[in-house]
Amino acid sequence: MPREGGAEGKDDQSVIDKRIQRQLQELRPLMGSEQTQRLRRALRICPPRKRTLEKK
Repeated sequence: MPREGGAEGKDDQSVIDKRIQRQLQELRPLMGSEQTQRLRRALRICPPRKRTLEKK
């Protein structure tokens, strides 16, 4: 007897969820902590001034 469409859909969804979770785990180190994210956001709004090199 063939499976109902709903059962196969759940299996497909769990495979997709596992793939998404794996991708998030790989990206997590690149994203950094919440504090790092806040600092990066602040730097995008107000980038640091470029320092001029003074010749001595």
